[in-house]
Amino acid sequence: MPPDQQSAPLPGDEFSTPGTPAAVAGETEIINPDDVRAMATRQTRNNHKNNEAFDGNYFKWIIIGTLSFLAVVGIAFGIAAIVHSNAEQHLETARQTCTSQLEKAKKQQQKYSEYLSGDAAQAAVLTDHDVQDAQTVTNLSKLMKVEEPTLASCNATSIDAMEKRTDDLSTQTKWYETQLKRLQDGVQQVKASNESMLVVDAQDALTQSVQKARTTLALAQGHVTDQNLWNKLEQLIMQADAVKNDDDLAQLTAMKTDLDEAESAVSSSRDEKLLQEEQEAQRRAQQEVQQKEEQARKQEEARKKQEEAKKDEANKQREHQSAYHDCVQDAPSGEPGLIRA
Repeated sequence: MPPDQQSAPLPGDEFSTPGTPAAVAGETEIINPDDVRAMATRQTRNNHKNNEAFDGNYFKWIIIGTLSFLAVVGIAFGIAAIVHSNAEQHLETARQTCTSQLEKAKKQQQKYSEYLSGDAAQAAVLTDHDVQDAQTVTNLSKLMKVEEPTLASCNATSIDAMEKRTDDLSTQTKWYETQLKRLQDGVQQVKASNESMLVVDAQDALTQSVQKARTTLALAQGHVTDQNLWNKLEQLIMQADAVKNDDDLAQLTAMKTDLDEAESAVSSSRDEKLLQEEQEAQRRAQQEVQQKEEQARKQEEARKKQEEAKKDEANKQREHQSAYHDCVQDAPSGEPGLIRA
């Protein structure tokens, strides 16, 4: 029979030795003790070799497993370190962006605060009586009382939180920009309303100045020390009439100033002229009094001279009569009497 067609060894054949016939089915096989010891010795050697091979492979796989584990852990730590580093970089970038936005917000806040305490505070001094539209004052007062937002900080510990605060700061910056614009508009409206009121007041004031100047001009006609002043006032009155209803506050104010100065100059010139005229009148009156007194004195002197002349004449007559009587009495009796003078 060919080898490949031979039957496979039956269990127990490995205990048979060469030259020992195989047990026949149904027959009791007799085992040689020497064969058993030899077989045991071979088995022991095989087991020892197998154990040594097993121990070597075991430790080898332990080392391989440990190195693999350490490699995995190292890679994990490396990946974690890279991820952490990237996270820190992203967080720092987010913090820088937040800080930059915070600076913008602070600058806008500063501009708002300076305007609030500057131009807005000055405009807030105006009251309802200083403007044509009182609502502008009310609106400005409300704008100045609006509560300001508290700026966010950039001390967040996560990227999401940092980005949220950056967005908040951006919103707060826009709030200050918008509120500043509203405040500026409110101040401008108050100033415009105040200027409108000032224009109306200036128009009224110039009209009154024109009326006063006309009165002064009429009273001073022919009674000024300098006729050029009177002519200038007349010219300014015509100019003021032409612009007294304009809306140019500067022009109205300047015209009133010029007109008032010219009116004052003419008034002073008139007063000076009147004083001179009064003094001249007093001088003339005094001169007339003196002339009258002199005339009266002369008349009195003439009267006295007349009286003295009359007295002298009377005395002469009395003396003449006395002499006559004396002649009559001294004449001899029987002589004819003297003819009376």
